[in-house]
Amino acid sequence: MINQISESFCAIPWKQAILNLEQELVQSCHLHKALPSPEKLISENPSQLYNSPEQKNIRTQLCSNLKPIQCNQCWQTEDNKNLQKLSLRQYNNNNISFEELVFYNQPENLNKNFNPSHIELTFNSQQNSTLPNIATQSFWRWWPELFNNLDSLIIKENQTFLTQDIWHLLDYFGDHGGSKNIKISIECSFNYHLNLIERFIEKSYYCNHLTVIASLQLKNFNNDFTHIPKLIQTIEYFLIHSRIEKLWIHLDSILYKKFTDENLFRHFLELQNKFSLGFIEIKIQT
Repeated sequence: MINQISESFCAIPWKQAILNLEQELVQSCHLHKALPSPEKLISENPSQLYNSPEQKNIRTQLCSNLKPIQCNQCWQTEDNKNLQKLSLRQYNNNNISFEELVFYNQPENLNKNFNPSHIELTFNSQQNSTLPNIATQSFWRWWPELFNNLDSLIIKENQTFLTQDIWHLLDYFGDHGGSKNIKISIECSFNYHLNLIERFIEKSYYCNHLTVIASLQLKNFNNDFTHIPKLIQTIEYFLIHSRIEKLWIHLDSILYKKFTDENLFRHFLELQNKFSLGFIEIKIQT
């Protein structure tokens, strides 16, 4: 069906945006090289974060039986018949309708600005130590328009539990009648400070489909595991009082070994047994 229009077509550059606002980098696909955000363009039109000339050129090539060099990993996968697996392009194209395909390929739409339905965000991990950079300012100007088109939102947080931008995002949901049917996933470094957990529970009340991915790493503990029982109590409090649909606990492999050696991992298993397995899951990251 798709090959009737273009044998190289891929829907990802129309549907997905990966925005690292901290480093001011933009991708439409995980397999593409991240590019610096075009400061001059986004100052004039914030949607240029995702609709830059480079991005539109990729879309045009994909609609013209051409193979953009940015997509080489998919072309290599498809050309290697021994792999016997779908490329990311082929996998994602299984979810596109013929009507969408025809729409994207209309000449008048090739230079049009699109709003992605799936966004992955990395905010500035520093707690308001500096003024927001241009990419972050542009994102917030673009956000009201994005909000109306979103199906899923992943927020990546590497160092602190929650930064000011995420509080702002949760406030926005509350001020606009909730998050609609947007599937939201927040990745964070979980800690045992109850005041932060209570604040998050309160502000995430209007997130209708929320998954929290709690990352626990050895560096977060500084080899001091006396707070583990308190951490377990905090997680349990969070599970009871929040409206989340699922909690993933990610343990790095070194921390998992440390927990096992010191008979601490049993606390997590007891927590998992207390709640539904489909509600809380523990994953060991290698």
